Amino acid sequence: MNGWAPEGLLDTYDRERQAPARKVLANTRAQIALMNPDPYVTLLRELFEDLMRKEEVNRHVAEMLSGVGVRYGLPGPGHRLLGDFARDLAVTAGEGTVPLPELLRRGTFALLDLSGRPEISEVYREWAGPIAWPGRVRHVVGRWEQEPALAGLLVRPDGYVAWAADKDASPARIAEGLRAALAAWAGTGDPSRPVFK
Repeated sequence: MNGWAPEGLLDTYDRERQAPARKVLANTRAQIALMNPDPYVTLLRELFEDLMRKEEVNRHVAEMLSGVGVRYGLPGPGHRLLGDFARDLAVTAGEGTVPLPELLRRGTFALLDLSGRPEISEVYREWAGPIAWPGRVRHVVGRWEQEPALAGLLVRPDGYVAWAADKDASPARIAEGLRAALAAWAGTGDPSRPVFK
């Protein structure tokens, strides 16, 4: 991680991935069970085929198989998007509408300032000041039409939301939450700065 990651960041991988890994294993076992040539399983397979004709069931199974339905219990101020996969996110900025994968393409975090709140830019500048490579976080000012109540998001390189705040949050709460999220996920130049435990 080029020496900038905060202490314990790699340890979060096991904690995050254990529950999804168990679900993948259970899903694989269920698929193997459905392939069993037993006549009783044939009835179950036929029921499953009927269920798969329903759009909601099909979407659920597709999300389960692709992994986009995974939601992580990430530390930080509670928000409805925290730990969720930021699917279908496209930011309208000066250069037009940019899809999230484009912002994450170089393996960077994306800090999306969706309200023009000064505290988001101030915290970003404060964080980036002592950092040798501040480009590991891409700061974008724009709008996300589907979520007009959002003030900002910090999206990890894997597409999961590491921090989020709504426009009605206080400036102090936005600054404090973003400061802690940047330190916890993108590192700092100062090891004494607080991070999430």
